Amino acid sequence: MDSDPLTQSLAQAVSEVQDEPAEQPSEAGQADEDLLGSETPPSALVEPDVPDPFVVDDGDDDDDDEESHPDNDNLAPPSVPEDDETPAAEDEIALAQSAILEPPPLDLDKPVPPPPVDAEPPSGLAYDEDAGDNEEDESSEDDEPPELYLPGLILPTMFLPIPNTDPLTNLLVKYIPPERRPTRDVSGEWQHTDFHTLVMTNSWRALARMARDRIVASNPGDVGLILELWSLRLTSLARLRLFNQTSAELANLWAVLTSPAIPAQPPSPAGRGLSPRAYLWARLVPFELEVLHAKARYWAGDHMGYVDALCALVARCKRKAREAAAPRAAPARQKPEAAPLGEKARAREERRLERERAKLKEHEREREMWKERGARVCLILASQLCEMKEYTSAAKLLLPLAHQPTTSAPGSLTSPHILAAIGRIHLQAGDLGRAAAYFAQVSAHVAELASARADAGAEAEAEADPALANLSAMCDALLACAEGRFDDAERAFVALLRGEGEAHVATNNLAVALLGQGRLKEGIYVLEQALRQSPATLCAAEPFLFNLSTLYELRSNTAADKKRELLTEVSKWAGDGLRTACLKMPT
Repeated sequence: MDSDPLTQSLAQAVSEVQDEPAEQPSEAGQADEDLLGSETPPSALVEPDVPDPFVVDDGDDDDDDEESHPDNDNLAPPSVPEDDETPAAEDEIALAQSAILEPPPLDLDKPVPPPPVDAEPPSGLAYDEDAGDNEEDESSEDDEPPELYLPGLILPTMFLPIPNTDPLTNLLVKYIPPERRPTRDVSGEWQHTDFHTLVMTNSWRALARMARDRIVASNPGDVGLILELWSLRLTSLARLRLFNQTSAELANLWAVLTSPAIPAQPPSPAGRGLSPRAYLWARLVPFELEVLHAKARYWAGDHMGYVDALCALVARCKRKAREAAAPRAAPARQKPEAAPLGEKARAREERRLERERAKLKEHEREREMWKERGARVCLILASQLCEMKEYTSAAKLLLPLAHQPTTSAPGSLTSPHILAAIGRIHLQAGDLGRAAAYFAQVSAHVAELASARADAGAEAEAEADPALANLSAMCDALLACAEGRFDDAERAFVALLRGEGEAHVATNNLAVALLGQGRLKEGIYVLEQALRQSPATLCAAEPFLFNLSTLYELRSNTAADKKRELLTEVSKWAGDGLRTACLKMPT
């Protein structure tokens, strides 16, 4: 295709520009030299405008346009000057390619320098210095807890409303006139009282509401705190004697904890560490929640199911204690004594030994924790067996707890409190011979401890437990009451009261001993004096209130007035959750 003379002249000018030497300075460089005061005279050659090499036009589109419109080459606007004429597309591409500098090719076969090392170990050394870093990485991966996000734990629909009344308020409305009726707070407000005060005043309604409010406002990712608040909530409901509501909310909680949505496989690709489900039940779920879950069967009337659930918890505690006592440790690597290690290797070895010692201490703490949990569950199970009149089974269950083997020294550690509990179980069953035998063991053990402290000196005497010193006297007094020797029992209880100012158990037992001698007024006086001295403690003691109400009934026909006075006093100090049956006043 022929081109016009204007295009030919432009192409000739471009070719002249390409043939010029590359060292010729540009206009910007010439201007810089002028500013610096160079003596070189400026060039007189006027160069045509060079097209911008960064403007890239699509040549194919231009060719298509030229083919579809062949006459466009002859249609040049006459008003455009020669210097502003747009060059051809093929010329622009050639100039752009000549301006691009290709980078040098990469040398992929370049040798890599070896990493610096402290000291090269001998060839016969079986210890790998890099193994310590690998072990640290693996241990960090194993110790890293998996992420848990359980929004179902904080749903408001998980909770039921708490009633704003209680049986004690109903008794006040029935028996006490409004002008003499003490004010009781059953609203459950907790914002203006600290946690310790709420616990000490038996404000279980406020504690339950506080736990609910904090659970709803918690972060679903903070599962540990949420479950602790759940434990507080359910324990408070149980202390309020709202057993049906406690069972319902506990079922809602268990549905979330056992949901199949919680992954049962470890999150790491290598399969190391605990899965989210295993980590939840091993580290986050409080043991108290599992005990409450077993207690729900008792509230439902299934006593044998409750015993089975407690036995399962005892078996689990034993298994966990055995696993913690014999941890599966990796075999230690043998290193020749003559082969010295580098500085980094020695540091890694010290860190490895420190981790092993920390793991052993952690296993020992975990073992003691599970042993204590198992002992507490055994005590709960023994109480349930006594309630079911299975006294022999309860005594056999507690007997292994009385003599625990020790790991630091050969022999066993005898618990006099457990021996005294076994003796009281036989005493309640009517087996006075076995009860006397166990009480004699308690007295012998207490005397042995006293002689050992006397040999040790004054410091051991200062560390002596005063409750242990009174344990033997209490056992002898209980045995005297069971055998009908009320005079001896009275002298023993009076001695305990003189030695310990607030011996409320001894006070209650002294009233029983006085009742056995027919001294009814003295028994009432002893209990009333104790109630005046410690109203906050004794108004929440149901056996104490039951004995005082019984003595009022045995004294005269005017027991109703005394019971009303007792009801008024109890309503001031009792708090929430008192079983009103101990007052022996019909509702």
